[in-house]
Amino acid sequence: MSAAQKAQCYHSFAANRQLCLPANTHLVFLGESTMRFQYLLLAWALLHQVEYRDHDMDPSDPRRLHSIGSFSKGGVNESKEWSAFLNYSNAVLHPYEHCDCMRHNSRPRVSATIAHRSHIENRYFHFGSVRLTYLTCMGRNAHHGVWWPGDANSLRTVHPAGTPWRWELPNASSVVTRLLPMLRPTHVVYFVGGVHLRMQQAHAHKHRYAAGQGPLGPLTDEELRAFNASFRAAGLDGVSLACISRMGLNDKSVSWAVQKDVNVRKHCGQTLDLYPIMRNWGRDAFHDYIHYNDYANGILLANLLTSLFPQRPGASRALSAS
Repeated sequence: MSAAQKAQCYHSFAANRQLCLPANTHLVFLGESTMRFQYLLLAWALLHQVEYRDHDMDPSDPRRLHSIGSFSKGGVNESKEWSAFLNYSNAVLHPYEHCDCMRHNSRPRVSATIAHRSHIENRYFHFGSVRLTYLTCMGRNAHHGVWWPGDANSLRTVHPAGTPWRWELPNASSVVTRLLPMLRPTHVVYFVGGVHLRMQQAHAHKHRYAAGQGPLGPLTDEELRAFNASFRAAGLDGVSLACISRMGLNDKSVSWAVQKDVNVRKHCGQTLDLYPIMRNWGRDAFHDYIHYNDYANGILLANLLTSLFPQRPGASRALSAS
């Protein structure tokens, strides 16, 4: 069997065994920054056949994904060099990743909600017969890009800050109906929540507060029903769809997150609730209360992959972080 027809595997410390993606898999991550790091760590692991552990890496090793840790620690008072992050993380996966990416460097005290309206981050990884794609979906923000399937690969690169997008899709449902059919995924993982929904409530929907209506909250039953229906409308009935309902400390068991979990379970064939796996860790699992560190990401990734691709009978059980 040629390399192009083989499954791609890596050794998972979290699972204490090899985890494999079958040949000809195309796994699409659709979501915000927590999904970005799941994508990056999986791509790195497949490339090097071992789970990423930052403390095992020499600081000068060019394979090191140090930006995942150091970059996500930046707080609201620190400038973030997005162009450096995009270029570096893309170079670590060279030549197997194309990054259709552009983002202005953050400035102190600038709302992330404003920044997320205009940036581009669509990543495409192809290694052997396995493909991974990450498409940024920041809450209810529109989705942008420069490269469109069929365009020259020269457009699928890290663009200078300020590069205008060539296309815009208003929401996740339109990403499914317009873009996914052209990418031909076999599996899609969609993180339906995240902190960005709350940030957008406070910024983009001030008129609701003024009218005494309160925040919009999690994705509504109607929004999730439309997302589910978009798969059928796009002819993607055979694509495996998994929705992550809860993931981080911002998704702890309060009414907001519980209602989100209820809504998601009604409209996704497979729902993954990853929050209980890590809740006992508290801050120890996180860089900044939003982004998991590489150790915790390894645990979550092992749970995700054993759910999507059962490796052997009984392999889909949740892996504990305790």
